[in-house]
Amino acid sequence: MSRQNYTNRIGNITTTTLDLIYTVPADSTAIILSYYSMNTSASNVAGNSIYFSTSGGTDVLIDAGTATAKGLFTHLQDRTHVLQEGQSVKYDAGAVDVINTFVSVLEMKKAGGSASG
Repeated sequence: MSRQNYTNRIGNITTTTLDLIYTVPADSTAIILSYYSMNTSASNVAGNSIYFSTSGGTDVLIDAGTATAKGLFTHLQDRTHVLQEGQSVKYDAGAVDVINTFVSVLEMKKAGGSASG
């Protein structure tokens, strides 16, 4: 029987390089249920990008644009995404300490996975 776990990853983006938000644990599959970001500054922030990364480390752009001042953004709108073990979600911000992110995930441990789980 597989085990399920709901988890959230909440954070403030503190760099203007790729910031790791979430990585799927070993022997697991994850469903990204929702992904939001918020620009907390009074100014627009250009140059924001969201990536899914393969377990081999290849970053795939899934969303990009300018975060408007005090704006809330819904990424992956109207759909969920499935990620496998070792795959991850990353954010590349155009400014530091003004972008907050919230990712909601359903993790499912694979049946017959590692004995440590």
